Amino acid sequence: MNGLLQDLRYALRQLLSSPGFAIVAVITLALGIGANTTIFSLVSGILLQPLPYARPSELVSVTGSYPRGGFVAMREQVHTMDVGTYAEGHDFNLTGLGEPVRLTGTMVSAELLSILGVRPELGRTFYPGEDAAGQDNYVVLSHVVWQQRFGSDKTIIGHSVQLEGVGRQVVGVMPAEFHFPSPKTQIWIPLHNDPRNQVDYWAGDYMPVIGRLRPGATIQQARAEIRMFQSHVGALFPWQMPASWNADVNAIPLQNGMVADVRTRLLLLLGAVVLVLMIACANVANLMLSRAATREKESGIRSALVAGRL
Repeated sequence: MNGLLQDLRYALRQLLSSPGFAIVAVITLALGIGANTTIFSLVSGILLQPLPYARPSELVSVTGSYPRGGFVAMREQVHTMDVGTYAEGHDFNLTGLGEPVRLTGTMVSAELLSILGVRPELGRTFYPGEDAAGQDNYVVLSHVVWQQRFGSDKTIIGHSVQLEGVGRQVVGVMPAEFHFPSPKTQIWIPLHNDPRNQVDYWAGDYMPVIGRLRPGATIQQARAEIRMFQSHVGALFPWQMPASWNADVNAIPLQNGMVADVRTRLLLLLGAVVLVLMIACANVANLMLSRAATREKESGIRSALVAGRL
């Protein structure tokens, strides 16, 4: 400990004797280390941490997109996994509760929230069949909307609210940490699956599909079944679909599907900031060498006194 304290006192004296050098070295290393810490935290949160859903390894992303009619057919014909879909970015006017307010909502298939495995904070999510025409007048609230517009009223479950002039029964409130498919979503309502409206049923929103593997099923089996389904789903359309539509459809782990567009960019960015840190270390090393050259006489005296390099 005596030797350690002596070394610390010597290091402090050296820093105080050359404050400019010390400040430049600390700032150079701080910039390199800070950039690496920031980018690695980002990469870890997006690429390395598991998804915040129950048993995330069972979740699958189907790379194609389907209209309501195509999804309903998939839900009936695919047996290796339970499938759900969603259409985000829809706006709804909430009226009847003071000043009207515009809410951003996501339309979801009845099974989607259950497939993700997230329990609502209050009430329930949608039951199977509650996305069919005439049976879809329900809504699930986000935690923020429940707090801000309904004052965290726990008796809101079962009450009706007006969205776009349509009365919808509140059946659930999601947890504060649930933000699917993005933090912009404030409410979730069921899809309106109406085969009588061919334009909306077959040419409306083309939506991504998420699945959860059933017990005993593998992602390879799901991939083969999805490709088999794609080979004949075009015949269900009331018009001919181009051969290129979803021609390369695949089933991949959901986490891979969610970060596919940014994975390469994030890894390149991480490599770039690692290079920045290496340059910072090289710069500090060069500063040390330059400074050592000015202390050649001091080093000679130390050697004459048989002082070791450490």
